[in-house]
Amino acid sequence: MMKRLTSRVGFEAACSLGILFVVLFVPLAFSDNAKKVPVGAVAAQLTGRLIGSGGINGDYEFLCYATFIEGLGTSLFVGDPSEHTAQITLRSDQFRFQAFANGQLIHFGRLALPDAPPAQVRVYYMASPNHDFSDPDSFSQGQLVGVLQSRGIQGSLTPSFGFEASGTLNVESASDVSIGGKRVNLRDLGGSLTASLHGIAPSAGQFGAGGALSIPLDGAVYSAAGFREASE
Repeated sequence: MMKRLTSRVGFEAACSLGILFVVLFVPLAFSDNAKKVPVGAVAAQLTGRLIGSGGINGDYEFLCYATFIEGLGTSLFVGDPSEHTAQITLRSDQFRFQAFANGQLIHFGRLALPDAPPAQVRVYYMASPNHDFSDPDSFSQGQLVGVLQSRGIQGSLTPSFGFEASGTLNVESASDVSIGGKRVNLRDLGGSLTASLHGIAPSAGQFGAGGALSIPLDGAVYSAAGFREASE
């Protein structure tokens, strides 16, 4: 009888520990998953410029700032919304175009140079921002809160009309930042992100002249599942 009693007490203790584990830890796991933006949903909205010079053989980069982040529920600006007051900025590595014509449509992508490192986009946070499109370095000031690895961003344009570009960005690294008393981390938006950009294309004459260009663009970022390499 004593053996049965001991077994029963051990069983009840195990059940109690199991219930305690469920109560304490399982809700944490579910709440963590609940923070993540569902795959395919809009995770953020961006606006900015494509800047550079030198025509088809010139160097270009994207300068953007976030206007919306899913789940944040607070302003991303200090004052009236503009590039000057944006707290979250993005700056890409410089790149060169690879382009070819398809009738009046021009297809473009990043020219992959031999031994060139993979293209990255860095994300920054500034509590008291003062950015300006005429000063690209102002978009890479503040706290580095994320590094995104670019994968195959390409697009098309019609001179003097418009352009569209899309591609995937892997979240390579991310750190927490507090905005409006709420924690933000790029990994909450997804393991990978799909960017879709559109804007006003310069004329063939403007592009061919080789002078400085600052092309307005807008876009949305969608949550995506983590990218798996072919070797995995």
